[in-house]
Amino acid sequence: MSTTSQDDAVTQAHGTGNEPWLSTVEIRNLGVIHDATVELDRGLTVVTGETGAGKTMMVQSLSLLLGRRAESGWVRHGAEAAVVTGVYEVPGSAERSDAVQAVEGAGGFVEDGELLVTRRVTTAGRSAASVGGARVPVRTLSGVSERLVAIHGQADQWRLLSADAHREVLDAFGGAPVVERLEAYRVARDEVVRLDRALRDFDAERTLRSQRAAWLRKGLDLLETVKPEPGEEQELRERVARLDHAADLVEAGHVAAGALSGDPTDAMPEPGAVELVGQAREAMERVAHVDAEVGELHGRLRELGVLAHELAADLSSWVGGLDLDPGELQVLHERRAALRSLAQEFGRPELLPAGHPLLDPQVEVEGLEGASGAGGALVEGEGAAVAPSADIALAWGELAAQELDGLGTSDEDRERLAGELEEARTTARVAADALTALRRQVASDLGERVTAEVRALAMPKAEVTVAVEGARPGPHGADAVEIRMAPNPGVPARTVAKAASGGELSRLMLALEVVVGDAEGGVPTMVFDEVDAGVGGEAAHAIGARLARIAAERQVIVVTHLPQVAAYADRHLVIAKSDDGAVTTSDVAPVEGEARLAELARMLGGVSESRSAREHAAELVEAARERRGS
Repeated sequence: MSTTSQDDAVTQAHGTGNEPWLSTVEIRNLGVIHDATVELDRGLTVVTGETGAGKTMMVQSLSLLLGRRAESGWVRHGAEAAVVTGVYEVPGSAERSDAVQAVEGAGGFVEDGELLVTRRVTTAGRSAASVGGARVPVRTLSGVSERLVAIHGQADQWRLLSADAHREVLDAFGGAPVVERLEAYRVARDEVVRLDRALRDFDAERTLRSQRAAWLRKGLDLLETVKPEPGEEQELRERVARLDHAADLVEAGHVAAGALSGDPTDAMPEPGAVELVGQAREAMERVAHVDAEVGELHGRLRELGVLAHELAADLSSWVGGLDLDPGELQVLHERRAALRSLAQEFGRPELLPAGHPLLDPQVEVEGLEGASGAGGALVEGEGAAVAPSADIALAWGELAAQELDGLGTSDEDRERLAGELEEARTTARVAADALTALRRQVASDLGERVTAEVRALAMPKAEVTVAVEGARPGPHGADAVEIRMAPNPGVPARTVAKAASGGELSRLMLALEVVVGDAEGGVPTMVFDEVDAGVGGEAAHAIGARLARIAAERQVIVVTHLPQVAAYADRHLVIAKSDDGAVTTSDVAPVEGEARLAELARMLGGVSESRSAREHAAELVEAARERRGS
């Protein structure tokens, strides 16, 4: 039969003509594969080969086309990059499919009924992808390919040991109704989380506000106790300076007054400046008529005498008015200490808002320790800082009083939040209960359908159930989902992690993939990577027959080491390894007729050239043909 007629026969035998399907995979420099073009069929394509020949690379090439994670170590030694290209045949009836629309949305196109996707991975770990001729991010490639191909491998079987995987299987089988209820629950739960956080923040903020208010009241109470006056620190500084130099002030005053008026306490007082000026004035007065110039000098002496007399009187008054009570100095020091303590805690510059006049380093800062001069200190220059002061504390007090008025917390606000939270919790509980009810309904149907599948896979007495039990509410609901299996009657159903052997786990996984895939509508192409691990004999025949039935509705690609499964192939590909002594290379080639029987004979463990091994292989093919036809 020609290749064209053979393809037509496969097309007629399988109902995949209305969906895009993977017709060709070109592999360059991926692992041990140097350059291979793999032609596929719509039905069941089986990939076999000796251990180490490169079957894993075949699956990895498909995973790259699906946009999955790539490793630079996959690139063939000596090459710069590995490149995988997939060609999808797109029938006219599939041109408006979700996959094609996704391609067009990414800027790509389908040309002459073919869609090309490419993935390139370099030795540096960089990755590039294109879809329909358009270069796209790898995540876009993934978004397109996940509508076309699904890969199921041994890792999926091990995921069955995870409780999360059980829930995901159940929800996938439940489809849109479960998704809708799960989304409703998540929306309700998100609202619970939001309101709970808001209430916690409210309480935390109220605590902080209470602490802030206590600090503000402390400062205002201290201001009320100390009662500083504006500029008081400067006045105190000057007063203390006078008291600290009291003796010097008194002595200077007496000396100055005595020099002007004479010392009345002296037994033989010397004349003072006032008297001497008077004597000079009288002397000049006697001769003023003799010379006109003398008259002018006499007038100046008269003015000097008046000034000296007034100055002497002022000095006597100043000395007499000095309040130099030594006990006052202690009082003043105590007052300054009180103002200093107030300033250090509530008169710090950082307590005032930026731009406040008291923070301008060009203005006089009263109360600055170490200031020189009676007028305080002028703080200026780069890096200048304003010192704490009682004046700043007074300014802070005005702002603190305003802030304290606005720090009240409303119990009504908290009650409102608490009420909204309780309503949200009720809504979430109702949504969780609705999700649980639907999951239990779906679980019953899933258990029945999976049971039917595993019984068709050489486990005639097995029974699969899906338990949905209550659990602590979380992001996925309030359910603990567990897939259980009883391999034989009379054996209690247990979680698959404990109840299923390796071979049974493989068959259970296949059954779940089939049932869930049917429920979801499925992708056009399914890839199974040694999902028959741990299986042999009749169970292997059963898996092969089931895969063949799946292939009647969609394209199936299977990597297997079982001849019983390979016997059901519509197209059989063999990965063969060659070694020229320097480089190991693998190639992928289709086998038919005698070549196929030789490969099956090898897989059976016999000598591929022996008549008995080939006869056994032929019997497998015939048995597979009969079972497919039944």
